[in-house]
Formats: sequence, structure tokens, C-alpha cells
Amino acid sequence: MPTKYAVISQPMKGVDPDKVKLQREKAETAIRAAGYEPIDTVYEEDFKYDVNNDVVNPALWHMGLALMRLSKAHVIYMCAGWDTARGCRMEHQAALAFGVDIMYETD
Repeated sequence: MPTKYAVISQPMKGVDPDKVKLQREKAETAIRAAGYEPIDTVYEEDFKYDVNNDVVNPALWHMGLALMRLSKAHVIYMCAGWDTARGCRMEHQAALAFGVDIMYETD
């Protein structure tokens, strides 16, 4: 059986990094328990933007990366609080529009 992949959508802006890490670990456990392999969505090297440094809207640039990763996933896992974060809401809308299955953290 081919590997099925999942991405994690998680609020991070203004959230304590330790809380982000714990929530991500919980999400990865849930994803694996459901039979999916997480796609790494923490990509520190991408914070360089691009070699020309011509990015005028870094948040939008990161949204593009998130959608690129979503294109490789069978499911998106929405962490608690997703509905309060602009990027997470956009990922959710993209998943709905393009038929990506959605899992929700239940707490």
C-alpha cells in the first residue's frame, strides 16, 4: 500500500514555542495513528525567502509554501485554534476547495 501523507496546520504567530512543539508532537502522533506520514511543515531554511530578496509580502510567500506542501498531502490536520489564525483558515479553505480530507484536533 502506498504511503499516505498529511500536513499539519497550526497557529504559531504569538504562541509560545514550547506550546507549538508540544501541539505538533501531539498532531504527529494522531496523524500516524490514523495511518498517515506527516510532511514536515517546519521549514526554517525557507525563512531566507529567496536569493533576490524581492519578497515584499513574507506572509503571503509563506502561504505559497504551505499550499505547495498541501498539494502533496492526502489529509490536512487542523490543530486547535486553527480558526483564529489567518494562514490556517486559508489552508482550510484550500483543502475544502481542492478536496483534501480534513482532520481536526479534538480537545
